[in-house]
Amino acid sequence: MIGDIYRLGFKQAVYGVSCVNVLFYKVTADPAGDTALALMSGFNTTVIPFYQDALSEDWSGLCLEAQRVQPVGGIPNMDVLPPTIGFKPGEAMPPNAVAVISEYSATFTRAGRGRHFISGMREVDEVDNAWHEAAFVLLKALGDALADPLPGNPDGTFERVIFGGTPPSAKSVLKFEAHAQVRKLRRRTMKLC
Repeated sequence: MIGDIYRLGFKQAVYGVSCVNVLFYKVTADPAGDTALALMSGFNTTVIPFYQDALSEDWSGLCLEAQRVQPVGGIPNMDVLPPTIGFKPGEAMPPNAVAVISEYSATFTRAGRGRHFISGMREVDEVDNAWHEAAFVLLKALGDALADPLPGNPDGTFERVIFGGTPPSAKSVLKFEAHAQVRKLRRRTMKLC
């Protein structure tokens, strides 16, 4: 239904280590069928190719999970992806060496911003703790794909939002920014798929 908020988890692996990007989308045009399935199918065909273009062949996309979070009570839907690997030959950096894409809303509080940690960049794309220009261009293209309204498949439209705060609310994303520096993460575990 228009205005509903969905959480989309994209589970990936680098060298067998699980990595998950969690994104939130607001329905702006209803799909004809199941909303969660239309969201996952649209993300698969529209956004995942940008992950593949930017990442090493050591990266793989595993599954998508979508669930309505507002109003609460949505049933999780999962889509196991066909073999999906990065297109760039060469060894990936360790999974905790990440590229970062930040997102900002009009609310400049902790609940009004978010970050996406992208694992699977190639070792040769890192120069002096920064991304090589060609790799950075692909990372910015991935950020643009995450920012653009997502067409559902076969129909419907979804807008990226930041969801959080107390009480939880959705905030429209006004700005995306890819960072040129290589960042390091501590290990996190999350089971979505």
